[in-house]
Amino acid sequence: MYGDYELPPGQDSSMNHTFMKYYDVDAFRGYQDCITNYTLNGSSGQLNQVGKQSRWIRLHDGDKVIITSMRCGGRAAGLPEGPSWFPRIVIPADEGFGTAPGGGDTGSGSGTGTTIPSPETIPAAFQANTGFLYTRSGAGAMLDTRYGMMNGTSPATSGGQTAFQANTGFLYTRNSNGAMLDTGYGMMNGTSPAISGGQIAFQANTTMLYTRNMNTGATHDLQLGMMRGTSPSIAGDTGRWRIAFQANTGFLYTRDSSGAVVNTGYGMMAGTSPSITALPGGGYAIAFQANTGFLYVIDGNGRARDTGYGMMNGTSPAISATPVGYTTAFQANTGFLYVHTNTGVTKDTGFGMMRGTSPAIRGYRIAFQANTGFLWIRDGERAVDTGYGMMNGTNPAV
Repeated sequence: MYGDYELPPGQDSSMNHTFMKYYDVDAFRGYQDCITNYTLNGSSGQLNQVGKQSRWIRLHDGDKVIITSMRCGGRAAGLPEGPSWFPRIVIPADEGFGTAPGGGDTGSGSGTGTTIPSPETIPAAFQANTGFLYTRSGAGAMLDTRYGMMNGTSPATSGGQTAFQANTGFLYTRNSNGAMLDTGYGMMNGTSPAISGGQIAFQANTTMLYTRNMNTGATHDLQLGMMRGTSPSIAGDTGRWRIAFQANTGFLYTRDSSGAVVNTGYGMMAGTSPSITALPGGGYAIAFQANTGFLYVIDGNGRARDTGYGMMNGTSPAISATPVGYTTAFQANTGFLYVHTNTGVTKDTGFGMMRGTSPAIRGYRIAFQANTGFLWIRDGERAVDTGYGMMNGTNPAV
């Protein structure tokens, strides 16, 4: 760090407080009421926190940052407004383990021992404001599949495979080559499927929880009743998986590939859905909105924790494994996108979400419908408006 550096008044801006481990990776701080100019991998950037709280900026493996100047207080207030996120740069792949259910109504991911992919390789799927299923490559290429989706439902994606409720009410799948299949199985109105490693979970139009192996077509009625209007989440693959869902009793249940059914005893908020992820060290973590309106997380040992953070009514969290634990994304009761880690660190990203929608997360990539109605993609501290409008009340999947 070098250059024209002025200490923020009343703040500890020593090296240890400006640079630190945060959000499972290295980060540096943009101070409250300060404008910080920097270069990141040779690209210039500016953090303007005038009138705003301090914020941490995530760094990826191999990144090099140099703070060139900092101005605080009245001197900062007179400077021109600058961007509040990084310029777009190439990021090396993050190493680690991960699975990632999508937003509260979708799920994706893989079994324990997989590597969190580089953000540029993580695809997304969403219902556009035209009612058609769209896919987005990790690099940003959009595709209109021309297949209509049921109003108010969201797709799920995993490993290039996609599952969704078509506007006919039937479960459809799209493989990595783009081939569509009508499974012939009817889904409950207003619900969305989940997919992980080729294994699909969905609420059938009988209200029962079903699974389907996308590779073989084997479909099973698990004879477990779900709460109407809610969707399951699944983690794992066709060989070994676990599903989290809101039962028709209002309690959070799990069901795994061995046939074990567990009533966790925790009541869920009506109309919301849980999210589940497989952890690198074994076991699963689950995030859900409790019937108190607060975000709860169950760790790999089955211990439930009330985070103390209120969620927006009718929305669901998303959870994804990280190399050292997990990260949860959710719409807080303020309407803003928040992230919460297994270490208890909680961050308000400052990005407003569309009311009634839920984010999706995979690794360190988050997809969400902003309060503008457009699909946004967030990698660490950087956020991109894709410019594509989403159907009201629906969620993206990654």
